Amino acid sequence: MSASLTLEEAADWLDVGTGRVLTDLAFGDLFAFVCDDELLFPAWQFTDDPDQPSLHYMSSLVGAFDDDMHPTSILGFMTTPHSYTQIEGEPATPVEWLTAGRHVQPLLELLETRRLI
Repeated sequence: MSASLTLEEAADWLDVGTGRVLTDLAFGDLFAFVCDDELLFPAWQFTDDPDQPSLHYMSSLVGAFDDDMHPTSILGFMTTPHSYTQIEGEPATPVEWLTAGRHVQPLLELLETRRLI
């Protein structure tokens, strides 16, 4: 939970209003969950790049998250290196993979495999 931003913090990070953040959330361009009646946005989806302050392909990823996946499971998936997503021969986390400009398809396949297990 500590690695999450509130609605207002997400708006500040993205340099937009809270209405825009909620719109992005509704379209799946951002991911959030509710904890103690507060909407929280996991920090893993935000980047340090002012030209691209959130990860590419979020709507595809959000759509692939199983409805039963707990936010901590999603955090684990997004921040754990996978041998299926290698950069220069080294396993990369989905965050590193997307930040490096790679395509989302291998991540979607990994999520689908998790669903089938």
